[in-house]
Amino acid sequence: MALSSCGSSPRNPFELPAGTPVVLIVIDTLRADHLSCYGYELETSPVLDTFAASSYLFEANSTQYNATFPSITSILTGQYPKTHGNYLPVPIEGAGGQGSVSASLADRFRRRDYYRIAIGSHPLWELIDPDVPMFVGWDTVSLIGGDIPVKERSLWSTAAYTNQRAFAALDEYQHSARDQPLFLWAHYFDPHTDLKGWVYNAPESTRNMFLREHLEAVGMASYHDALAPLEPAERGRWLRQNLQGPEFNRLRLANGRALYDAEIRSCDAGIGRLFERLRAMGVYDRALIVIAADHGENLEDPRDGHDTQPFSHHDLYEAVTHTPLIIKLPGQTEGHRVGALTQNVDIAPTIMELLDLPVQPPVDGRSLVPLLLDVEGQVHEEVFIEAQEQGDQAVKTTELKYIDRGEDAAPLVFDWINDPGEHRNLIDELEVETREALETAIKDYRPVHAMRIHVRPAEDPFEVSIELRTNGCPFDAVAGVPETCLEQGGEKFSWQGTVDRDPVDILLFRAHQRSEDRWRITHSGAQDLSQVVWLGKRPIAHTTVIPLWHPVPGDPPTNPQLEIERTAPDGLFTFRMHPEGEQELVAELVYADPSPEKDFKLVAVDGVPEDWGGMQSIERLNGILETTGAQPLSATLGTVAGEEVFTLFRFDGAWPDPRRVVVDGLPVATGRLDFAFPKPLDGRILATARTGYFPDRTPAGSLVIWTESGGGGMALDTSGMDEELLRQLDALGYAD
Repeated sequence: MALSSCGSSPRNPFELPAGTPVVLIVIDTLRADHLSCYGYELETSPVLDTFAASSYLFEANSTQYNATFPSITSILTGQYPKTHGNYLPVPIEGAGGQGSVSASLADRFRRRDYYRIAIGSHPLWELIDPDVPMFVGWDTVSLIGGDIPVKERSLWSTAAYTNQRAFAALDEYQHSARDQPLFLWAHYFDPHTDLKGWVYNAPESTRNMFLREHLEAVGMASYHDALAPLEPAERGRWLRQNLQGPEFNRLRLANGRALYDAEIRSCDAGIGRLFERLRAMGVYDRALIVIAADHGENLEDPRDGHDTQPFSHHDLYEAVTHTPLIIKLPGQTEGHRVGALTQNVDIAPTIMELLDLPVQPPVDGRSLVPLLLDVEGQVHEEVFIEAQEQGDQAVKTTELKYIDRGEDAAPLVFDWINDPGEHRNLIDELEVETREALETAIKDYRPVHAMRIHVRPAEDPFEVSIELRTNGCPFDAVAGVPETCLEQGGEKFSWQGTVDRDPVDILLFRAHQRSEDRWRITHSGAQDLSQVVWLGKRPIAHTTVIPLWHPVPGDPPTNPQLEIERTAPDGLFTFRMHPEGEQELVAELVYADPSPEKDFKLVAVDGVPEDWGGMQSIERLNGILETTGAQPLSATLGTVAGEEVFTLFRFDGAWPDPRRVVVDGLPVATGRLDFAFPKPLDGRILATARTGYFPDRTPAGSLVIWTESGGGGMALDTSGMDEELLRQLDALGYAD
């Protein structure tokens, strides 16, 4: 189709009329090669096939990340994860941030007076931090929550319920804002897992549509009649009861693939109903419509050479990274297939150019408008992808895909065009120059990791002293203060000075953030340092950073909040928490040098209900005790003698007042603040640090710590989480 055949004539071939409606549909966990329009042999996507036949279909599109939240943030901002910094797969503990340069499409459309609707279908998004760029700038945001219990929300993550909420939002738009142009983002969560059986929960209408074909593909068609009548959740139990060994594995894979395809077909039908609604509103033919996915899904048999987990989106194989991208211009009737390399960060700049949206803040992606004019052209020589796993990154060129799996594994190289299944690793066959070029591309893509320390001035000058010792990854360089502040090969940083009228800014650079850091801060202008020192947008006393209490000679407080006794010879550790009225009490313990061989043994506990299940959350690496009430909580735990234990005690989510802490019968030092970022680094800490700096929330005289870096992988720390929430995360593939 020539661009001139679109609706009313724009001012030039690359710019649509002002006020053009925009619909962005993101389908969760959808790999491109399971859509019929991308060459799949089964008819999984008749609606999208018809849509693609009159659209631009990008054949070689890649996601930016193999987890939902970072990937969709990249779609909406046009920025790599290393730029927007939101790496946590599910930012549930109030973590995640705007970053200093992030702006979503919603914010850009706001500046063009669009009415902006966001329909999110992830079962955990209602718990999300409202400051994350995904949810800033919308007029209407609809998420799964309200009266639906957390444990049931994934069962509502269906196309039908997504449409129900989308249609209600469109009704409100037509009633109250129809004179404004429309920007609709609809997020469909199917295909995905069902928590009851930890399988794909395809609806009855499509459940068995592809079962026979997948069973035949593994030579097990005789099991069709046994599986077909069963609910998806029942099939797993039936398989475990009736099969074992290789036969069990083959049938499990075949059944899972069939249900995955069935969910695609159901989601496809739901998108068709959304299209019908847009047509009835008179929007569809006038709209710019974009179809994309956040990441794909592994469905391969590990015996075929992929060292990955089926029914997960781990690793960076094409099954996970090759995602669909289909763009339909207003009034377009002729389809085109584009073979050029593209990536999800290109979506925002493409929409920005077509609609003349504000170009600031900048984006990392490139507009695909040149490919709309010349479908044989190129806009990228290479695209980049990252993984939730530690350090995994990939670069994909027009011929090869290079996967860097970090320091502990050899890289993988595939000819992704001629070997789309990625069965043959070419790393040992590459010419030296080619390998060096791929390694250089990855190296150049990797972000610079920086920790920033910002001290705000106050009305009166004050003295500040900062001492930081790191164990695991020394600092390479420092900016804002003299290089002499780095000592002992970069393992120690120390600075002291007077803060008067000008703020102090310090940047510390190193290879990665996976390191234990111990801080000591003094501040002459504050009595309670735990409320003056901030991590991102939170006072450090309201984070999961580990406070380090140091006993000093003197009389203990008469009304302590927290009492700790440590018995070195036998490793016993006793604590007692004194609530003030009804409070949530949480105690977490972790070894400073953790390993699977080190555990905690609960010797005694007092102050919890008889039916309390907290004792079950004493794990190999973390000990967690929690309850809610007005009675003291006390416990004695056995620890490994001679091993240092980090402790985190929280009263309604905050540390105790250090002036009311007793350790081994003594008060603790209050003239300084000592705390630790443990190793392995708690994902909640790193996510909070990445929220950045919010000057309107931090008081004068504050010392704020945050990171201006990304990458290096990030798994979700699950210690202390509600059991049902942990089960949800596990079933959704975010907690291993």
